[in-house]
Amino acid sequence: LLLLTAIWAFFRGPRELRSSGVFWFLLAACFVVLSSWAFSHLSHPEWAERSPKIDRLASLLWCIPIAYAVGPEIRKGMWLLVASTAGLLLVPWVSGNGWSEIMLGIEGKRISFNLNNAQHTALFFAVSTLGLVVLSPGLLRMRYRFYAIALWFIALAGSLFGVVVSQTRGIWLALAISLLVYGVIKSLSYTRHRIWRWIVVLSVLGVVALSTIFVAQTELVAKRMSSERATLNQVLSGDFSSVPLNSIGIRLHSWRESVNWIAEKPLLGWGGKGRYLVMAEAASIPEEVRSRFRHLHNSYLDTLVNYGLLGLAFVIGLWLWLIKIALNTYREGVLSADMLHFFLLFMVLWGVANLFESFVYFSSGIYVFSLIGGVILSRSWVGRIESNDQRLRNE
Repeated sequence: LLLLTAIWAFFRGPRELRSSGVFWFLLAACFVVLSSWAFSHLSHPEWAERSPKIDRLASLLWCIPIAYAVGPEIRKGMWLLVASTAGLLLVPWVSGNGWSEIMLGIEGKRISFNLNNAQHTALFFAVSTLGLVVLSPGLLRMRYRFYAIALWFIALAGSLFGVVVSQTRGIWLALAISLLVYGVIKSLSYTRHRIWRWIVVLSVLGVVALSTIFVAQTELVAKRMSSERATLNQVLSGDFSSVPLNSIGIRLHSWRESVNWIAEKPLLGWGGKGRYLVMAEAASIPEEVRSRFRHLHNSYLDTLVNYGLLGLAFVIGLWLWLIKIALNTYREGVLSADMLHFFLLFMVLWGVANLFESFVYFSSGIYVFSLIGGVILSRSWVGRIESNDQRLRNE
């Protein structure tokens, strides 16, 4: 429905939007996938896919129909984010096992509420937590502040609970870095003198460090963080051959295996089955382990293996382009400072999280990225139309 609406809006909507850079990225996604697919048939036809799966990269452009659906009103974008957060908080009773699963989480068990797996659950709740923290100043400007703040506390508690009980260290790291950057940004915004800025930055770093140490001492977090410490020590000591096949070990072995595949076909990769081939042919991983995984738990390596440097350039280029238009839209006065900060910090979280999981190629990652990217794109289009109207009036 979103796609059909977007196609109709493309032809019936404002002409200014048809030349938006996002449509060039859509064409670029098709070009990269088709080029890699054609090259795979010429280079290694026995491992090539029968047909090109353009949606693997083009799905990152689902922000286009989202932007059309949101339209020019910022209220619609904010309500979309509020509705998605509310829906997420109902997940334990919609797809999960309700209070029984929540109690398992309180007891220290790793839970996912049946959202693919715990890593994807953690991503959802981490983004929700980040949004609730960064966009919280808007609550003080609302008409019914008391009710809004009460609901905010409930939503934040639920989101933090989801982050903790999903027990995903990569997401913990990504969220911690994002919140640290946010603390520095907000502190600097209130301090103009250079000396005080340094004092504020150091103070924020100190508070975050102490908070991290305190949280790390809790039984659940400490157990999760120390469970694979021996594996890291083996890697740091150079003893890679004896790294066990635990959560971190499987990642390290698969990443190491991918290096040779990437080096052999660096420009266009191995086609859509590339990441699967790395796991299927990995000599350092037993077959019973390989059969459980079809990807490398790293979006950047997955992209390099599948589509080479050309594919990675597309992915990074799209992200940088969205950051650029967000900054430009803020300077034009169309995007609020809070929304800009949320988007920039989301991109920090997104960039770090994709180091440890292939969210770019999973529906969970596409959903989150498209939702937030679509809101930013809609504001950019509003600024584009307003700028064009102003130019016509001046003429």
